[in-house]
Amino acid sequence: MSVRTIVNFRCRLSGDKIDYRLLNEMSGANRYLYNQALNHLFKQYQESGKCDYSYQDLGKWYTQHKKNEAIWLSDYSPAKTKLVLKDLSVAFKEYVKGQRGKPKFKSKRQKQSFPITLYQKEIKENENGNGYLMLKRGIFIQIRGYKKQICRYSKPRFLQGRIIKEIADRSNPENRKRQNKYKENKWYLSIQCEVDAVEKQIGHIDIGNIVGIDRNVGQVADSNGQIHFLADTKKEEKRMKVLQRRRAKKQHGSNKAYKTNILIAKKHKKIKNKRNDALRKVCKKISSNSDLAVLEDLKTKNMTRSAKGTMDNPGKNVKQKSGLNRVILKTAWRRFEIYLGQKMLVIKIPPHYTKRDQRKRKWQWLSFDFKKRNLYSNKRI
Repeated sequence: MSVRTIVNFRCRLSGDKIDYRLLNEMSGANRYLYNQALNHLFKQYQESGKCDYSYQDLGKWYTQHKKNEAIWLSDYSPAKTKLVLKDLSVAFKEYVKGQRGKPKFKSKRQKQSFPITLYQKEIKENENGNGYLMLKRGIFIQIRGYKKQICRYSKPRFLQGRIIKEIADRSNPENRKRQNKYKENKWYLSIQCEVDAVEKQIGHIDIGNIVGIDRNVGQVADSNGQIHFLADTKKEEKRMKVLQRRRAKKQHGSNKAYKTNILIAKKHKKIKNKRNDALRKVCKKISSNSDLAVLEDLKTKNMTRSAKGTMDNPGKNVKQKSGLNRVILKTAWRRFEIYLGQKMLVIKIPPHYTKRDQRKRKWQWLSFDFKKRNLYSNKRI
């Protein structure tokens, strides 16, 4: 029986000088619109003590503002500029409820990203199966990895997307000599799709193709006796600590502090890519020999809770527990579960007594009612 599920993709945008320049202009238009709307809400609150921060009210303000003060916004599609007001509406709503701090104005130096509405006609395919995103009428930019990630699903339906910009290190003299400065910045498209997921019954699954997986710290062990080690990022973390100490000595908001922040961000990105690459390779190796994977239903949030306690009842071994929490979060148990679910069927069982009497309890979970179990898959069959 086929059901629908939601999956997320992250693809690189590749184009020429005109495409990168247009993306830069769209990013600036979104930043301008966000700051102007935020300024409008602050003035409205100072005058009347109230502000209309709902998305509908901000949409009415957007129409008047574009007509009277910013006619140049008509050069860009509302589907790629107006949706940023929804982010501001959600931020103000959480601020009023006390769930977050006061919204701040956006700066060029911050990480720039803006949401877009993805209609079915805005992403097109050519004869070779490559995907292209329409930035403007007649202007398309290629989506790298579209054929490998999205085309493997039969009926993908695009829900929403976000364009993200990663700033390159401009402090390097070699980058300044390049003619195309827009190509130094990397643009990514984060897509959320609804695809078909296949749900199988236990009678159609061969027990010989079922594998049990134990998620440990820094490694993954399966029931076949193989241990899969994850990425080792000690070298990158050591370098990042040096950069963090260097940033602490810089004046806040200065150009040198900004350049150091870019180096730290690049190091964070390298660590993230290295860990994700190792997780995907482990998932591919496990799914090549099995049809269904059994995982323990671990509550990572509860397992990484702080042990410091209170003033009246202080905790014990606080430093040791904080170190263990840090290593557990680096192992990325939840991300491993998501990647594995994209390649094979996954079921989660209660973790109680799974280490005790493994021979007796090896297939005891097969007698459970599968309608109550968390059985899902993003794999196309």
